[in-house]
Amino acid sequence: MLFRTPLKKVVPLLVLALESVCLVANSPMAHASNDIVANPTVTIADGVIRGVMNSGSLSDATLKYESLGGNFGGKLEIGPAYPYQPADPLEFVALPYATWLEGGAKGTERFSVRISDVAHPDTNFLVVHIDVDVSALAPGDTPVAYTYKVVSFNGTKISTNFFPASGLAEGDTANTVLVAPGDSLIGTTNPFGALYEKELVAGAGAWRQYGYNVVSWDSRGAGASGGRFHFSSPFYEARDVSELISWISNYTPATLNGPLDPAIGMVGSGYGGSLALVAASTDPRIDAIVPTNAWHSFGSAILPNQIYKSRVGRRILRVLADDGIRLDRNVREGLETGNRTGVLPVTTRSLISSTGPSVLLQQLQSPTLFINEGDDPFVALSESASDAIKIMSNPFGTPVKLAWTNTFNHGDDALIVTVMSNAVAWMDTYVAGSTTSANMIPNFQWWDQQHVNHQSSLYPWDESFNVPESISATGEGGTLTISKGLDAPVTVLRTPITIAVGTEIAGAPTVTFTYRGTGDARAVFARVVDKHTRRVIGRKGIAVPVVLDGRSHTVSVALDYLLYVSNSSDATHLALQLRSADRSFAPKFSGTLDISDVQIHIPWND
Repeated sequence: MLFRTPLKKVVPLLVLALESVCLVANSPMAHASNDIVANPTVTIADGVIRGVMNSGSLSDATLKYESLGGNFGGKLEIGPAYPYQPADPLEFVALPYATWLEGGAKGTERFSVRISDVAHPDTNFLVVHIDVDVSALAPGDTPVAYTYKVVSFNGTKISTNFFPASGLAEGDTANTVLVAPGDSLIGTTNPFGALYEKELVAGAGAWRQYGYNVVSWDSRGAGASGGRFHFSSPFYEARDVSELISWISNYTPATLNGPLDPAIGMVGSGYGGSLALVAASTDPRIDAIVPTNAWHSFGSAILPNQIYKSRVGRRILRVLADDGIRLDRNVREGLETGNRTGVLPVTTRSLISSTGPSVLLQQLQSPTLFINEGDDPFVALSESASDAIKIMSNPFGTPVKLAWTNTFNHGDDALIVTVMSNAVAWMDTYVAGSTTSANMIPNFQWWDQQHVNHQSSLYPWDESFNVPESISATGEGGTLTISKGLDAPVTVLRTPITIAVGTEIAGAPTVTFTYRGTGDARAVFARVVDKHTRRVIGRKGIAVPVVLDGRSHTVSVALDYLLYVSNSSDATHLALQLRSADRSFAPKFSGTLDISDVQIHIPWND
């Protein structure tokens, strides 16, 4: 029987105990050319091969460790190998390449690590060789964590990592969780991580302890995988996931629902969350998903209200360059043009419009638990609302629930416990079928700026969720002057908003104003600020498109959802700010607007 930890034990998983007999493999003594010494030892426990470098410098030099991988293509992660201890470069996890899946026998793979003196890396270094005898450590069909390149539909090889469930014995099977790569596009190789990606996605260590096999992978175009990256495309990355699911059925100790149909769920954050939605929409074998901060489409993340968000474009290109990710040339050139001019080319807009779940949600059958952070710089809460509405309107009756956090909830252990417990309950109900605890999760829950949890059987867009009369405020407006350049002065128009004490807000305000202006600027920016704390409530800058042709126009835009409770001793004073610039958008334009008749309407629930 597989070991299962109660839901209330989620936080202690940060220091998971792994109780197992360790086998020691022989490794050659490494000798330093100067003063670096090492004598690594290798063990196996609970299906994971790991070890200790036992290294140091006779002169107490600061050392740097670089994994050179295995001679068959295996992976070696230096760092947080043992959950009882903090990250320590003297520890490592070895994922041997599974040559035995290709008809061969388990054998010995040699891993290499370069240890160098940070101050003198070229003259004081040592390459240490670590021999991992897989046949001795995990004989026969003994479950063991490994890496392997799965051949996808078009011949592209996808670098895949398998981790057995904790306590899995030879001959046993287990349900599976796919932990999708995050925004780095590199699959986790840490079998002990309790959390993964922004603290709100359970890591491989947590799922293993809850009795699930775990599979992670490098996205095509990234890491050790081949091909080119296509931003969670249904024609590429989603088909890769389908190939992985079939491979899991044939080559891992997976519990099956039927031929080529493992009992399987999928989690992921950012890109990984979007991919979970796309993959589940195109492959109904995925039994349940928990997407976190998932974009509706890449276009919605980078072109909110059709205004290019250069912060997203710059970060994407920087990450791609730093990690050596191979991207479609047309998309790369389009992002470079957008960063240079502030406008994304039409051809690039067309390419990215086919990424992400978008219209595919009409066919999604996998029960979906959305988790979203209000301060995510790329994904608005309204995107998960839009996705949820689309799923709920499809003909399959797909269960959908939402958990939203306010901007300032990082590091809140109680919040993390609740979110992780919900995710486990979701998989236990819809993948393992061992419980009905997912039914106890509220349809909608959210955490306000004081970390207080609120729950409702209604969704925030339901007509009965809010009171009939919205909170309203009006302002006279004024003149906004938009200037080019990062250092250009920012002009701000403020409209005060008074809210009674105890008012709960989990709704999307609507902002309307009339304007007349000239120039080439394409947008101004709106946000709501708590004047007591001087903090932005919700997203920092919502682009409001404008046309500066000298004529009078009226524009109305929905801001993102606010998660807020007024709890000061007096009436709470918020303010709507209309700003000439926002750091998330390219300061490439200029103009002047005369704004009048400013209105804001905020839904609230009693």
